[in-house]
Amino acid sequence: MQILRLDGIGQWRNSEIVARYRRWCMRLGLRPAELVASSGDMAERGWANAIIGPIVPLIAAGDEAAAWIGIEMIEEDGGFAFGRLLKARCARELRRTPLNEKQKHHIRRRVVAMLERGFLPHEFRQYSRLARRVGIGPVADRLEVLRGHANPWVGWYVTYLLDGHPGQKPA
Repeated sequence: MQILRLDGIGQWRNSEIVARYRRWCMRLGLRPAELVASSGDMAERGWANAIIGPIVPLIAAGDEAAAWIGIEMIEEDGGFAFGRLLKARCARELRRTPLNEKQKHHIRRRVVAMLERGFLPHEFRQYSRLARRVGIGPVADRLEVLRGHANPWVGWYVTYLLDGHPGQKPA
């Protein structure tokens, strides 16, 4: 039996998230906010939730660099400790903040790619709400093709995104 390692590794280790946030700030010409990981075992193990916690309020406050970290989070397929909750939380806050066209493009591309693959994890509900908020626009034709998908949930979400009233949820 292989043990699932949930400690923060790679780009989702909390120290790497802070470094990426600072790089985004430099690239955008913004002054970085002070990010302090929550203390305790989660921070010591490098879990992303120790630093995403302080980033989410920055997304809500309109910090563009934090919004990019949130978008990178929802673009991540890999799993990590509390990943689905963190991804859903980032998507919820992104829905409430002003986004530029490039950010909207990333969100649309992610949602359509997930639907095309039939990959609908727990957090996809928040992703679809976010995509509906930013508008489908240029990817509507790619979604239209998916209406008759074998997975009834894909069809339901496509109808939700294109028409707004998907009807009864699939069994």
